[in-house]
Amino acid sequence: MKKSIITLFLSIFLTTAWAQHSIERGGGIPVGVDMHYLRGSLAGHGMNGANFDVDFYLTEKFATGFSFEYFGRSVADTFGFPIGLPRVNYVGLGWNNQWDFWEYNRWRASATVGLFFGGPTLVDRSQKIINQNPDGTNSTQYKTIASNTLFCITPGVELGYSLLPNADFDLQLSAKLRYRSAEGKTEFSTLDAFNRWYAGIGITIIGLAERTSFRDHNHGPNPGFTPPRPPRNSPPPIRY
Repeated sequence: MKKSIITLFLSIFLTTAWAQHSIERGGGIPVGVDMHYLRGSLAGHGMNGANFDVDFYLTEKFATGFSFEYFGRSVADTFGFPIGLPRVNYVGLGWNNQWDFWEYNRWRASATVGLFFGGPTLVDRSQKIINQNPDGTNSTQYKTIASNTLFCITPGVELGYSLLPNADFDLQLSAKLRYRSAEGKTEFSTLDAFNRWYAGIGITIIGLAERTSFRDHNHGPNPGFTPPRPPRNSPPPIRY
């Protein structure tokens, strides 16, 4: 587990430093945003979820950045605990890497691999805990019965189709398929129950993060302007 933690934080540090260097040199780099509905098995139960990624294109075809995943569902399985109304929640925070290995016309295919820390928890919706906030108000939450600490590697593939090929940014309908390989400590369910395929469908937006002073609409790019991703070899280009 310690090696996994070191690997994740080293990846974040190196990529952040690389992205900052690119920004300082050119003022901006292409940024991709993914938002997907997810469906897959977690702790032995089919669940709905969602993910949100922010990726920085460090080269024309390679992107890397922050990633967030969530799954949740009320289940009948008590996992051996005395629970009235069990529910399983999963929150994964991590780092995603993406390589666009194939592009043709409006289509894009990418290989992805993510590094996640996941916190699957088992809660009882029949028991609520009242917490006092710093401002004096009270808030309630379901009682946590058991929790797992997992490190997950999620290799997969993603397919995108450009919806607005002539726009200043690329809006894509995208679908992804990932496999979750988990290790760590479990208090409920088993590690094998988290090692499962899951899929998603949603949208991907790819644009250029830049300062407004970069472009002069009357005289073209200003000195020092770094252009966005170069055009593709296969016409028409997917991105600007």
